[in-house]
Amino acid sequence: MSKVWKKRNPDIILSVISSLSHYKKWKNGQEVEDFQAGLIQAMNSTNMWVLTNGLDGGIAKIVGDAVRFERERRIILTSRKKDFYVKLSKRDEVDDLPRLTVMGVVPKLQIDFDASKEGIHDSIISLKKSGIKSEALELNSEHSHFIIMEQNTDLKELENFRLRVEERLLMPIGRGKRYRKMQMFDPTLNAGSIPENLPTISSTCTPMVGLLIQGGPIDIDHVVDLLRRKVPVLVVQGSGQAADLLSFVYFEKVNHTGDDYESYVKTELIKRMMNCFPKDFVDDELARNRCRDIFLECVSLAYQDNGRFLTVLDINADPDGLRNLDKYILMTLFESQVSKQGSRFQEQFQSDLKLTLDWNRPDLAASQIFEKYDWTTIKITPELFDKALLKPGREKFVELFLERETILLHEYINYKKLLDLFNNVANPDFFCQICLEGVLAKSPVVLANKGMSYPVGKDFVIGRDCDLNYLLYKLTNLENLVSSKDISMNFSGQFVCDKVTAERKALNALIYWSVLTFNPGVTRVLWKKSDQPMVMALVISMIWHNLAIKWSRDLDTKRQLKQAAIEFGKQAVKLLDLSYSDSCLNTIASLDEKFPELNNKTTIKLAHIARNKFFIAHKSCQKWLVQRWHGNLLIREVDYGVFKLPNWLKIYLSVLFIFPMLFWITYEVKEENGIKLTGDVTGLDGAAKISELLYSRGVRDLEFLIDEGTTIVNKLFPGVNIPIAV
Repeated sequence: MSKVWKKRNPDIILSVISSLSHYKKWKNGQEVEDFQAGLIQAMNSTNMWVLTNGLDGGIAKIVGDAVRFERERRIILTSRKKDFYVKLSKRDEVDDLPRLTVMGVVPKLQIDFDASKEGIHDSIISLKKSGIKSEALELNSEHSHFIIMEQNTDLKELENFRLRVEERLLMPIGRGKRYRKMQMFDPTLNAGSIPENLPTISSTCTPMVGLLIQGGPIDIDHVVDLLRRKVPVLVVQGSGQAADLLSFVYFEKVNHTGDDYESYVKTELIKRMMNCFPKDFVDDELARNRCRDIFLECVSLAYQDNGRFLTVLDINADPDGLRNLDKYILMTLFESQVSKQGSRFQEQFQSDLKLTLDWNRPDLAASQIFEKYDWTTIKITPELFDKALLKPGREKFVELFLERETILLHEYINYKKLLDLFNNVANPDFFCQICLEGVLAKSPVVLANKGMSYPVGKDFVIGRDCDLNYLLYKLTNLENLVSSKDISMNFSGQFVCDKVTAERKALNALIYWSVLTFNPGVTRVLWKKSDQPMVMALVISMIWHNLAIKWSRDLDTKRQLKQAAIEFGKQAVKLLDLSYSDSCLNTIASLDEKFPELNNKTTIKLAHIARNKFFIAHKSCQKWLVQRWHGNLLIREVDYGVFKLPNWLKIYLSVLFIFPMLFWITYEVKEENGIKLTGDVTGLDGAAKISELLYSRGVRDLEFLIDEGTTIVNKLFPGVNIPIAV
């Protein structure tokens, strides 16, 4: 198979079990469409093989029609993609979709074709009817591959042949997959070994799930053979025939455990079997009882080794069940995985997590994988984290990985990884057209000497004056926000700072990447993990606001940028309000905190650069401004009865006569060691300090210290020059 068909191991195999002889047309056409939509959605998300009986009828034809519709859709989208004026959406990209693989396992005697087509052919041939009326059928032309059995005497032999094919497909095809070794266990345990008192996970190389839709007695034999080999089976209740009978027996087993269970089920099952299969057991009580016992055996094999191998999808209880077929396939697979002795934990974990990531099922990843393996510290590979970052709509996986601490960002990102992330975004149009062409004025066309601007080269991220830092400087007025040297040194283990700071720098680099490629979902998730959420929200809002105002020409893109900028601006104000409600003094003091990763700018300075008027209008910022306006002088209230002096008069009298300071002024000065001293004015030394404070700092502190030499009035109202007199 690997040599002739050039096929490699799939991620999962779905074996559709439904014989044509017992097929009844689906009464609800919407259910057929939902089944086709759910199947194609699963096949478009991951490399999944589908096995059928290969004939042009029944469920196999429904599967073939779904594949035909999808191929036609891909052809149309591919032709539209060549049109320069047609812009495809993200979900319509067809380049990265896996090939549709549908295999038919069919006996030669069931095929109606001309005898001249027998033998070995070097080219593709078409099978045509021989013109002789017979019970033979045509192959479904939408199947991509066929496995034809030369000699076949009965249906049981065909079922055994297909079972052997399925057993072979469970084994590796071609060169096996390679997995990076990861330290999966708690470091307090034996290094690199699996503890004896903890369970280990082992499974087949290629996961397989059986899907029973309708079906007859021969299909029940197929189901029980799969269950005996511990291959999980998904039963579609509501499709009719054998699927409904098996669902009935299963739920009776689950809901009734009394002594009369077996006698009741046997009697009721025989009645229902005779209604469903009236021609199969005519005057053949032995075959009828054998089929009944097979149903009971299937239910008895539903639970093995603490795993559930039989799952029922009730399409009447869940109308969207068929459309969400991928969800039920994964649930069937995960609930059947059992703990065995072995050393394939890493392979199993990565395979399961890749399936949930491909099918975008973070709910199943959290409930069926992480909670199931909560006895160990789990680490994921960088390749899985790459997929979560780069694949559209996988923000919840990024959040899940970061919350579970499955990866350390400073061990994940270096300058090469950052460059790869920029060059492999799902939709590079925004980054190319707005950031490269708009902000950096780089040409998108091939020039004689310079080449193309995208994909970007290593000069984009390497060096203090690289294009990435220049791009961020034009958007934020902040220099050297991303140090490729620092993150690469931290990645290699030669830390240039402590691990907390290294993790912060790596996280900030990823945030800047998601902001410049305009991925609001990933940006929101990464921002939540920041230990400086307020200032990072201001920076993110500032970048998107400047891109929208200065460089975005498309009205829809401009609107999206503005909405995202407003959202993060409001988040910064909300965090400030929460901090202020918790502690007013600490919040006001935090506005003076400097951030080394942001050019030692303070929070209030960043809010001013971002021109976030709602942030500056907050009462904590206004109190900070009042303190700056008064030069950190605290005016004491002295009770004189009815008579009360205004504060401005106290300040003027203290400036002119000095001694009134002893009664009215307390002060706060910052010594060289950074310790703040607050006290009353006592003695001539205290008066001298206050006098010096008033003359040397009083007027200067009235100036808004965000920018030296600019008053608060000038800063809040540009262009208005109002002198300050004391």
